[in-house]
Amino acid sequence: MLGWGCNLINPTEELPAILIIDEFSFSTTYNTEYSASENISEVWVFANDQVIGAFDLPAEVPVLGEGVTQIKVYPGIKVNGIGSTRDIYPFYEVYIENIDLQPLKVDTIRPVFQYVDNAVIISVDDFETSNAFVIDNSSEGSVIRTTDPEVVFEGDGSGHLKLTAEENLVRVTTNEQQYELPTNRLIYLEMDYRCDNSMAMGLFANTEFDSEKRYIVVLNPTVNDDDSEYWNKVYVAIDPTVALTSTFDTYEVFFESSRDQDNDSEINVYIDNVKLVYFP
Repeated sequence: MLGWGCNLINPTEELPAILIIDEFSFSTTYNTEYSASENISEVWVFANDQVIGAFDLPAEVPVLGEGVTQIKVYPGIKVNGIGSTRDIYPFYEVYIENIDLQPLKVDTIRPVFQYVDNAVIISVDDFETSNAFVIDNSSEGSVIRTTDPEVVFEGDGSGHLKLTAEENLVRVTTNEQQYELPTNRLIYLEMDYRCDNSMAMGLFANTEFDSEKRYIVVLNPTVNDDDSEYWNKVYVAIDPTVALTSTFDTYEVFFESSRDQDNDSEINVYIDNVKLVYFP
């Protein structure tokens, strides 16, 4: 009886409304934005521009407040594929919906995401008709455009880097594609990949007389516990590297796979939908 009496005296605790975000959609205009592959792993939720928090998907979001409220849902990613470096992806548009919040009332939001209008999107290669990458002179292995439906990510083709059991290093670069990139803007490289050995991605910074190689990220093999392989998508922040090499004129993208110490088999690395995204 004492506890019941205290509850009568104490102010009623405010109860939250509940937002369910169980799924979302993402679309592109293929001619200008290319593949609609994505790896949105979480959402950042705001209510009337007040941050509620970041939530893994699918999400159950408690929001204190009543009445019509503007809910903003920002798509979140793992920067460079690292779980501890999560952030809002600035090149995807925020989803906005007004919801009449009531205590304990459950509302479902299914955001629709797309690229922001002012994003500059450059397709390095989607391997649908050709292969933009060539073997670096200092490496072994091979690179081809594969059309094998067992390994192609989507569409008609994907890039395939291969090492035989006797070869140890494969490095490929964009074939004379020199990208002029801004030195004071956010820049990401997006790509889908599948690999049974670790692989690195980086940039060659070039001038007419000089070239400098910069590694940016090393990606782990995409292999399940049962040894089956899967495709993953990564968002690589390359603007810090571009800023550090701002005296250079152009950039080339490279991918590299050096045989892991415990891997004595044939090595296969697949890439697809490689694109650069930045603000003008």
